[in-house]
Amino acid sequence: MTAPVDLLVMGAGPAGLAAARAAADAGLRVRVVDPAPDEPWPNNYGAWIPEFEALGLADTLGRRWASARVHLDEARSLSLPRGYGQVDGAALRHRLAAGLPLQTGAVAALAHDATGVTATLADGQILRATLALDATGAQTSFIQRRRDLRPGFQAALGWEVELVDAPWPADEMRLMDFGDFPGATPAAPTFLYVMPLGGGRWFVEETVLVGRPARPFAELEGLLRARLAHAGATVGAIHAVERCLIPMGLGLPRADQPVLGLGAAAGMVHPATGYSLPHSLRAAPRLAQAVAQALGADGATPAAAAATGWAAVWPRDRRRAWTILTYGMEVLCRLGAPATRDFFAAFFQAPDWADFLAGTQPVPALTRTMRQVFAAAPWGIRARLMGGSASGPGLRLFGALLG
Repeated sequence: MTAPVDLLVMGAGPAGLAAARAAADAGLRVRVVDPAPDEPWPNNYGAWIPEFEALGLADTLGRRWASARVHLDEARSLSLPRGYGQVDGAALRHRLAAGLPLQTGAVAALAHDATGVTATLADGQILRATLALDATGAQTSFIQRRRDLRPGFQAALGWEVELVDAPWPADEMRLMDFGDFPGATPAAPTFLYVMPLGGGRWFVEETVLVGRPARPFAELEGLLRARLAHAGATVGAIHAVERCLIPMGLGLPRADQPVLGLGAAAGMVHPATGYSLPHSLRAAPRLAQAVAQALGADGATPAAAAATGWAAVWPRDRRRAWTILTYGMEVLCRLGAPATRDFFAAFFQAPDWADFLAGTQPVPALTRTMRQVFAAAPWGIRARLMGGSASGPGLRLFGALLG
């Protein structure tokens, strides 16, 4: 058995390394366990530049664009005056992982007792820690949720590709392009996400914002090919393929469980947008500092430290806000293409749309933004927004607003 640590982190993705980095900076002994801790992250992350600047991580952004475009239809195309960047995964990983002990392995079982946790790896190795933290993703087997909710799914099929005659400006990324093309599916809309990478290379991704059931990747690839052909772009060499499936709107974690969590494992995927990276990066220091203080207190116990950690990750206001956002996800699941375009035309009129996307608004600000969107929306969208109020998500919404 290796020497015991204060925090055993399961998962070496962005959330896991952020948690381990913050814990080490807070003076805790940490160990990170992952089946392939040295492999590059598979996802192509994008982020709003102001969010990474606030985190002190702006230097881990690679390509940058001064604005992002939302193209709804031929009559409505919006340029958002907010900088957007492509995360340099290698740079961010290096920043977070520097000096951390990384161990190859997968945790098969956890056994808790009064003084800590024993982790048994799939290969039989035994690790001992005061606390364990799960950052292995939304399909985690160690996090207990308060209730089992029916998730929506963000599905995306992306290429880093050489394109000939690409029709988009090379100095502007497209956050969402809902333009029509032959073969589009109006009842279950998708949009194109475009990053111009320079030198004739582009990252293009056909995306379902949120839907149920999950859309097959083969279907998304067919839609992407059809969209590019309609745009007049000729596909050359495909250098990388990304297949991304993100469960959204999962039940929030129980606050009385002994295993901590961060990232998708802890339900931190924004229910209405799919973003989770900045949210996890912001939460990691709060979690680490709370746990370090709890473990340093007189009479400290793992159970008390875990409860303190969960309260730092999911304070009451954040839980209420996430319930409200989950209601928004349910509405988006039911919108076809015309209504989705109308919704976003109203959404981007709200002054605080960027804070909504970031998931940082306290409940009063969040409800104010929702009222602004409601006021700007046409009557058909207003009816959709009110239509689910008597459903399970609607009842949870009103419970969050009242409680």
